Amino acid sequence: MMSLDETALAEKLSEQLGVPLHVKISNVPLDERRLSPKEALRFSELRTDGRRDSWLKGRAVLKKLLAGWGETEETADISFPNSRLSLTHSGDYAVAVGTNSVRLSGIGVDLEIKRRVRPEAARLFLTEEEQAWVNRQTETAPEEALLRLWTMKEALFKSDCDNQGMGMADYSINEP
Repeated sequence: MMSLDETALAEKLSEQLGVPLHVKISNVPLDERRLSPKEALRFSELRTDGRRDSWLKGRAVLKKLLAGWGETEETADISFPNSRLSLTHSGDYAVAVGTNSVRLSGIGVDLEIKRRVRPEAARLFLTEEEQAWVNRQTETAPEEALLRLWTMKEALFKSDCDNQGMGMADYSINEP
C-alpha cells in the first residue's frame, strides 16, 4: 500500500522549490450530491465509469484545497493549465497542488502509478539529448528513466499557462 502524506509532501516541495505549496490527495471520489449545478453538468458529460470516478476524485482534492484557503469550493470555472493550481489522476489517486503565491506563472504536477511508457513512444515526447540520456541509464532500467522523463515533462507542460499548440517534445529537461 502506497503511503501519501499531504503535509510531508507539501513541506518537502515548498522547501525544494522555495514557494509555499499546498497538497491534497484522495483515493475517495467526491459524493455526487456535493457537486454544484455547473459541476454536475460537466460530470453528466463524462461517459465512462473510470473517467467519472477519476473526475470525482479530482473534484474532491480541488475542493479540499480551496476550502483550506477559505475560498469557495466551486470548481466548475477552474480551467487548466492554471497559474496556481494543478491536478493529476493516476491509479486510485488524485493529487492537487496549489499555491497562493504570485511568484509563480504556472504550476504543474503529475503522478504515474503502475504506468509503463512504451520505448517507441520516446521519439514523440523526448528531445534527441533526452533519448540519449535514457539509453545511457545503468542505475535504473531505461523503462524507469523513460517514465521519469514522461512524468517530469507532463508536469512541465501543465505548468505552462501558454501551452496551447505545444507538445511535450517542445519542452526540454536539462538535468533529468
